[in-house]
Amino acid sequence: MKKSKFLIVAAMMSFVALLSFTGCSSSTLLIGTWQDSKGNEIEFVEDGTFNSSIAVGGITEELSGTFAWQEGSTAINFYVSDGRILLSIFEINGGILKMSWATDTSTTELLSLQKIK
Repeated sequence: MKKSKFLIVAAMMSFVALLSFTGCSSSTLLIGTWQDSKGNEIEFVEDGTFNSSIAVGGITEELSGTFAWQEGSTAINFYVSDGRILLSIFEINGGILKMSWATDTSTTELLSLQKIK
């Protein structure tokens, strides 16, 4: 009887530990819509697509395509529907997504976005 209770408790603790490790990954936190006070917005969809409206150097560009990253990495590759590949470095801290957004014109905008959806 004591052995079966121990096994049940051990299984429950293992399950809770597994949920805590998988539930807080950056990939899970990244999915959703992020926006800043300037109107810059980016949406990351679970299927690996993105939509964005970002102003860089005073010019607002609306882009869509797919994105990819490796778990644990701080780099995201954006494969834009027009054929460009953009690289962004990001960090999520306290519900704020901080990221660099660079265009092919070598202009970089540093964004600080809050999750709205």
